[in-house]
Amino acid sequence: RLLEENNFLRKYKHIFAALTHREKEILRLMALGSNSADIAAGLNISEKTVSTHRRNIKNKLNAQSAYDITRFAQAFDLI
Repeated sequence: RLLEENNFLRKYKHIFAALTHREKEILRLMALGSNSADIAAGLNISEKTVSTHRRNIKNKLNAQSAYDITRFAQAFDLI
């Protein structure tokens, strides 16, 4: 399991480094199950801005599901 996690970290560290601070913050909240309205209220930004960040995060990570988001956030100690 540790070897698998280590390989995952090595493979995707450049993608994680490319995320902005705000994208990492929103990624963490997405992985915790927050919806766009909750994220927007918590960060004092508009839902449209959150939706844009969510779309950009999914594109950068090539995430197809909530599992992909959660796995990435967990691997990089966001949750």
